[in-house]
Amino acid sequence: ATSQPFCYRDVEAPVSPDVVSMSGRCPYTETGVSLIWTASSFSVRFRGRGIAVELCPEQEAASDDLIPYVRFIVDGKESEGIPIKQAGWYEAADALGAGEHTLTVVRLSEAGTVAPLRALNVRVKADSRTEAMLLPPPEVSPRRLLFIGDSITCGFGNLGQPYSATGVRGKFTTAEQDGMKTFAYRTAVYYGADAQYVALSGKGVCRNNNKSTTGRIPDFFLQTTPGEKETYDVSDWQPDVVVINAGTNDAAAGVDKEAFSGGVTAFLDKLRRQYPDAVLLWCYGMMNKQLDHTLQTTIETYKNKDSQVFYLPLEDINARTGEWGAVM
Repeated sequence: ATSQPFCYRDVEAPVSPDVVSMSGRCPYTETGVSLIWTASSFSVRFRGRGIAVELCPEQEAASDDLIPYVRFIVDGKESEGIPIKQAGWYEAADALGAGEHTLTVVRLSEAGTVAPLRALNVRVKADSRTEAMLLPPPEVSPRRLLFIGDSITCGFGNLGQPYSATGVRGKFTTAEQDGMKTFAYRTAVYYGADAQYVALSGKGVCRNNNKSTTGRIPDFFLQTTPGEKETYDVSDWQPDVVVINAGTNDAAAGVDKEAFSGGVTAFLDKLRRQYPDAVLLWCYGMMNKQLDHTLQTTIETYKNKDSQVFYLPLEDINARTGEWGAVM
């Protein structure tokens, strides 16, 4: 008689709040967690030889340029960006040592024009010496930051080369976008904060980059999913600070400054109603400066009725070599 060598069994479980901790505005259903917005993520603790994740695009990519990307972070070590072209199992780590490990899956691509991803299951791998085991989910930081904005916040083209370097007019592709290399994500990491990133490229407060006036930042900031009418329940997650980086597309679209001032005031009113205890910090200036004075005076006036609203002018990255990114 012969016998098979002993081997522990793999452990598989659905991606659920019992198994993972989520960061970002991540709708959850019985079929898994949706990663929709830039830098939305989930983390899982485990023991085992390795771990894989079952991921599924919720719709077919409009083109090869719009395939959603994720990054796996295992025990602090980051993978390259991974395109999720089709549903299936994606190996995040293998040949791990004994002991406890943590996997974080981060969506790198922005929402709106790029398909949402659904995380269905995780599988912890075992072998003859390593038992597979899911551990209680990682604790989520009590610090909370909400970032609201446009392409600057979601990282449009931030890995790409500008026209001045290539001589070729670029176009948006998700291979040249990394939501973890934005000012917003790095700020959240610096402060060790849980964060939501609610941002869409080309959007403004009063006018979008293409001069349209629908689907603006004040129109979508409360949506659970871009373009859908479902309203996010803000009572589930109240931030300590709301960081608004907006005005860049309004300036590009030639917005009237007086109308912009009124739009900013109305948006601050909306934000305060939803987030009564948060500090509201408005940032602007990384890509143009036309509305700097308007924002400064508008927010100074607003502070007469709300002392927890502030304005932070930002350095102009267009003045710095190598900081332009794609389509510039």
